[in-house]
Amino acid sequence: HNGLTGGQVVRNIIISYLQESSGLKPFKETVLDIQHCIENSFPASRYFPASASAVIYNIQRKELWMVGDCQALVNHQLFCNKKKVDTILSEARALAINALLSQGISETELMIEDKARELILPFLQLQRNFENTAGPFGFLVFNNHSMEEELLDEQGIVIQIPDHATVVLASDGYPYLKDSFEETEEKLRKILIQDP
Repeated sequence: HNGLTGGQVVRNIIISYLQESSGLKPFKETVLDIQHCIENSFPASRYFPASASAVIYNIQRKELWMVGDCQALVNHQLFCNKKKVDTILSEARALAINALLSQGISETELMIEDKARELILPFLQLQRNFENTAGPFGFLVFNNHSMEEELLDEQGIVIQIPDHATVVLASDGYPYLKDSFEETEEKLRKILIQDP
């Protein structure tokens, strides 16, 4: 949409809301407000389904909020909000990679053309069905088509942050969090070299 992916559009709506917010509203009310902004300004019925995760540090309330798969390091303690479906699909992808390697396809070929991802793509596309649903595969996320209030009690994460805490926020794209952005990026760089 206007050169942006759906996730980027949703991200921009979330950021815009937070920039205008006083930060005084509690987690549930804030998340529902953001969700309504997304549904009203970028409805799936008019555009296309889109979603984004967010980890938000509310300075006013001294709380860390997690919606979707994201992570945080608070005083060296890791908090993750991983999706069960991601664990299953990463195992399926590992299975596909190993099967392709056993058929004689080289690692270099797989890095050029990701055939393992192609094999699990139908399942990757199915996970949208579990957005903002209850059940073993359901997960909470900001999207432009649905969110049930009850799910915030079941799947939303609110963490109290002590005074003078060190807080690191990240998406699930970082396998390991360190105390600084530079250290986190360096760890990711090493992982990408060792195990692309």
